[in-house]
Amino acid sequence: MTFLTMTDLKKKILIVDEEPNMRIFLSNLLHSDGFDSIEAIDSDEGLRKARKYCPDVIILDAMIPSEAGLRIYRCLKCDAKLKLIPVLMLATLNEKTFTCYRLSQNIQRGCVLPKPEAYLEKPPETAKLLNIVRRLSCSDIESDRYKVANKI
Repeated sequence: MTFLTMTDLKKKILIVDEEPNMRIFLSNLLHSDGFDSIEAIDSDEGLRKARKYCPDVIILDAMIPSEAGLRIYRCLKCDAKLKLIPVLMLATLNEKTFTCYRLSQNIQRGCVLPKPEAYLEKPPETAKLLNIVRRLSCSDIESDRYKVANKI
């Protein structure tokens, strides 16, 4: 018989941000609200950890250098096992500017990069961020993601 601990029941949130202070801030905020956080400092580590842990939500810095934030987002949304994980995009750009940039990338690359499930400007308001993470981690996407991951 296997027993689950409270840690096993906590929602996992992957934080991908190159700024150590932002990772610490987000991790502490999430822990204080009952989430488990996983941290990644760049797009390569973020993608590896997304595949390894299959988190409930990914908080992604859109402005990781060398367009790596958009690159990891594109990889996530094109991966059959990861595409249903909700992404909260964080950036110093306002959402309208980011959307224009995302759409221009779609045209240049000849593919459609979907809109992230949520978007916040840095620095994020704590209450707003937590409300978004709670909503995304409890959505119907979760059951769809389970079905895709387990080929049901």
